[in-house]
Parts: sequence; structure tokens; C-alpha cells
Amino acid sequence: MEQERSKIVRQPPASSYLWLAIAAVFLLFSNGRWVIPLAAWLFGPLMMRFLRTQRPVRGLSLGVITFVLAGLITNSGTREIFPGMSYFPVAAACSFLFFLPFVADRVIAHRVRGILATLVFPLAWTTTEFVFSFFGSGTWGALAYTQYGNLPLVQIVSITGISGLGFLIAWFASVINWVWEQEFRWPNIRHGICLYFGILGGVLLLGGARLAIFPPESNTVRVASITTRRDLGAPDHDIFFQLWWGQAKGDSLLTLDTEVYDDFFERSMEAARLGAKIILWPEYSIPVSKQNEATLIERGRQLARQEKIFLMMALYAVPFDFPDQPWENKVVMIGPSGEVIRTYLKSTHAPGEQSISILGDGKIPIVNTPYGQITVSLCADMYSPNLIRQAGKAGVDLMLNSSKDWRGIAPYATYSATFRAIENGCSMVRCTSEGLSIAVDYQGRPMAAADYFTSDEQIMIADLPMKGVTTIYAQIGDLFAWCCIIGLLAILFLSVRKPCGQS
Repeated sequence: MEQERSKIVRQPPASSYLWLAIAAVFLLFSNGRWVIPLAAWLFGPLMMRFLRTQRPVRGLSLGVITFVLAGLITNSGTREIFPGMSYFPVAAACSFLFFLPFVADRVIAHRVRGILATLVFPLAWTTTEFVFSFFGSGTWGALAYTQYGNLPLVQIVSITGISGLGFLIAWFASVINWVWEQEFRWPNIRHGICLYFGILGGVLLLGGARLAIFPPESNTVRVASITTRRDLGAPDHDIFFQLWWGQAKGDSLLTLDTEVYDDFFERSMEAARLGAKIILWPEYSIPVSKQNEATLIERGRQLARQEKIFLMMALYAVPFDFPDQPWENKVVMIGPSGEVIRTYLKSTHAPGEQSISILGDGKIPIVNTPYGQITVSLCADMYSPNLIRQAGKAGVDLMLNSSKDWRGIAPYATYSATFRAIENGCSMVRCTSEGLSIAVDYQGRPMAAADYFTSDEQIMIADLPMKGVTTIYAQIGDLFAWCCIIGLLAILFLSVRKPCGQS
């Protein structure tokens, strides 16, 4: 082990800076606005290689600067919801937190013997993501989300949640570095290589088998997603952000052009006559004053009764004296007989939303229908796996998510949300204004999609399975993540008890 440490110090510094430069490039495409799935696998080994070939203080200083600067760029799409210059300290702080697993690897890994040393980084990464998910923006930015579209690989989240997939990606980085430090000598690395790639191959094989052998076979229900027409979207966008930052009062909605309302009702009727039995509206596209809210809901009840549909009216009801009093960001669920079944208030605030919106009770509604059990949620709720796991535990068949995006976070926000469907074994429709609306089955297969910025018709219709499946993750929750925390603590204990070089 002492020989390995000496090799680290003697590594030519010129080559280590090359690893840092290449890692910086991959970091720009490893998350956020411009995701290349392979880049998420490659930035880790290269950053780790740089850090291990540098003395700790210099290496960690340059590494964290690179990591933070890359984070400011990759997350720049979220800047729209941060006032003034506040985006920069918030994004920098988040990037710094996700650099800590690299610090743990540089400080601790060399104090642990053999292949066990490769577990320091993935355990630290998984722990950081999991702990961070209880604060701020939940699981936004999780490494697992970068693998959207690799269906055999992402099936693992139906067992472990996103922590398992993030662990696999992070473990790849430390295994590659371990092989590198062993100078690719096969007798030294064969057991480690067979262990890691055997597990990765097993995940891919079992994921592929799940897709091929157990595809959805139940009857389907037609669901429609109605999003804001582009020619009406710009005024709504302006009103929304004027209210968001306190530049407008609640009474400004009293003069809102009713063309916005008329359009949603007309296109909902059109979707119903195309066979849709469940119709969903997007978050924050229907602003209404509290004085006019009852009238608008009554109009929805009449439509649902007339067309015999389930209508999910997402709206934000703003009091006359807003911002002195917060608004209600909610979904009003109306049944085919015109009754209001449930009213759901958003349970997870997005950054900046805490002071302007009433928070719900943290319980998503579960409603029995002729088309299976359904539930609704709103935007940021989808980055709280514990909240959405209520659906999986209850055996929900169809998850409806109403959201509002913008160019800076589309389509990443939608891709991330699809992981909740796989985790919980239920099909999902995500209806979003100014972003990508999508319908997926419970294995993550896209059944329909509509891009607000390119689609001529802002109605998305999909036929989705009426029956979901039970998943292991829905039953055991984040057990894998908790095991990673315990594993990290155990390795920390070992590293303290047995310093490097001690048998």
C-alpha cells in the first residue's frame, strides 16, 4: 500500500492536468441542460485520477474550483426562479456539496485495503445525494437521471430507487482508477473487474428480461394532456413571473382575459370527443382570483358531467391581497358526475415558492376509478421520492403530474420525473406548459410526447395500461440508500482503526 502511495506522488503532473481538463469538459455534459449519458460515467474517473495524482491541498483546491464552475454552467437553466444574483451562491454551494465525495475518496480510500477502497466514493456519493434530497430541490440533479432512455439499465430503480443506479455509476469511477493504479495488471485486477462488471452485466440482463418477459398487458385508458397554446403562453408566462417576484398584486387577475379559460375548456372538450376519459391541465397555466375560483370550478364540473370524464383542473388561486396572503397551487379533481372528488395542494415547494404558495399536507390523493387507481401531484413533488412512494405502496395504476417548465430545464425535468413511474410500478402522464409533456408506462417506455416549443397541437393523447405492478422499491423504500450510509460509516471506522499500511 505504501508503494501505491509513492506512485501517486511520482505521477507526472503534466498528465494530471490533462485529466482535469478532460474531466471539466465531461462535467459540462454530465447533468443539467445538456446531458450526454456517457459523460456522466466518464467525468468521475478523470476527476478522481487528477486528484489522486496531486498533493491533497493543491488537487482538491483546483478540483473544487473546476467542479463549481462547471456546476454554475450546467445548472444555469434554473436561474430563472432565483431573484437577482442569488442563483450564483446557491448553485455554487450545491456544487461544492457534491464535490465532497471526491474529498472523501482522496482522504480515505488509500487507508483501506484492496477492492474495498473502491467503495468509498460510491458510498459517499450515494450518501450525499440521499441526504441532500431532504433539502432544497429534492433529488433534482441526481446522477441516475442522466441515464434516461437506457431502459434495461434504469429498471434497477424499481428495486433500489435512484440510489442504486447512482451507486453503479459512481462505483465505475473508483473501479477504473483502482485498475489504473494497479497498472492494468490482470492478476491484480481480475477479481475486482469480474465483481463490478458482473454486477453491472447482471443489472442490464435482468432489466432487459423485465422489459421482454413482463411487458404491460392490461387494457388501456385514453388520457389527454392539455397545455397552453403558444400564442396565449407569453402573456401567461409574464403574469406568472410578475406575481412570483411580487411585481404584481392579486387584484391584477381580476382583469385577466377569459380567452385563456375558454381555450382550455374548448380543447378539453375536443380531447373528450377523441375518446379521452381522463384529462389533465398543466401547473401554473390557469391563474384565477379567489373571487372567481368557484365560477371557474363550476364550469369544469359542467364539462366533466357533460362529457363523462375525469377532469384534473390545475390552477393557482390568488387572493386579492397577494402577496400579503399566499396563493393556492392545486389540482381540483372532478369526476364524471360533476362532483369535486378531491382538491390537492402542492406538497413540495420549488426554490422561491415557499413564501408565495400554501403548502399541502404531504399526502397525495388516491382515487378509485373504473380505469384503476389514480393519483395527482404537482411539479416539484416528483423530486421527492418518499412523497410519491405513497402511490406505489397504495398500488396506484396511473400517476398524473401537472408541471410548469421553461426552456432552461426542458426536457431534463420531464426525463427525471419518469423515474417515479418505474420506481412505483405505475404509468405516468406529465403535463407541462413550456416544456416536454410525456406519457410513459410503468417500465418507462414513452407512449406519447409533445414538446411545447415544437408541437403545433398542444393536446397530447396516450393510451396507457389500466393496471400497474407492485415493485420492490415501493415496499422497502430507500433501504439501499440507508445501507450505503451504514457502509460509509463502517469504512470510516475501519480507516480510523487501521491507518494506511497497517495490517
